[in-house]
Amino acid sequence: MQLKWLEDFEAYAVTRSFTKAAELRNVTHPAFGRRIRALESWVGVPLIDRGAFPAVLTPAGVDFLEVARAVSSDLNGVRTELRRRHTRDGRVLTIATGRTLARTFFPRVHQAIGRMRPQVPIRLITASVHDAMNMLADETVDLVLCYSGPSVEIDPAIVESRSVGAERLVAVRGPAGPELSGRGRARVPLLNYSETMALGRVLRHALAARGLTERLETIFESDLAETLLDGVKLGRGIAWLPEALVAGEIAGGALARADAPEQDISIEIRLCRRRRDLRPKGHAIWRHILAQMAAGGA
Repeated sequence: MQLKWLEDFEAYAVTRSFTKAAELRNVTHPAFGRRIRALESWVGVPLIDRGAFPAVLTPAGVDFLEVARAVSSDLNGVRTELRRRHTRDGRVLTIATGRTLARTFFPRVHQAIGRMRPQVPIRLITASVHDAMNMLADETVDLVLCYSGPSVEIDPAIVESRSVGAERLVAVRGPAGPELSGRGRARVPLLNYSETMALGRVLRHALAARGLTERLETIFESDLAETLLDGVKLGRGIAWLPEALVAGEIAGGALARADAPEQDISIEIRLCRRRRDLRPKGHAIWRHILAQMAAGGA
């Protein structure tokens, strides 16, 4: 049994909609349904009456909801307090970011922090931007490194954020793969990021704004940029990947551009912290990182 199953069940009980609950939990509708069924399998009885419209909780589901809320509340409370104690000891700087940024951009931030004297121990956590912002609000992480875009919400009342750079996404293909600028009527196969990823939502918005959505057909999705890269190398389609990840591959001939360089997509990267961070050391680290990144990264 997983804690996220209980939280999924609570989300459904609040929304009474699989679609709305899936959006709230930042997962796809099919994945949400599988997790609810896994919970019911673990409990051993149906918790949702799918024969009703809209679906309602069964009597067992009503009883289980009270227990689920208590258990998840207690576990989350203990976890938050333990993380908070660990963060407040002042010895470790905890940063949350997405998997792609952890690979492509975080090393620059890490190098910038490494220039501090005395050096600061760092812990990196990879998470969705939604979960990362929740951890920031709960004081379980000190900083969040994330993409900025129309689909990424940063509450300015709670979070202070500063631009620290940009990620350039380039459309790439295998040596014999399709070109986006081709004149054929066939839609170009696209290897895309999962909708649950901030990068995926930002990219979809950028492609729609450029009128490219109708030229593309998503044939594969993943939450790992490296997996999309492997698919492109196999000639399965094109993908928009971070330039830092593919520059060497392009130079070596393993990949080629699927579109002109002027069509690259630039996505702003922001560093976030809580507005009410009262620790003097936290202010010093924040100022140091921003100064180092403004000076050229590290």
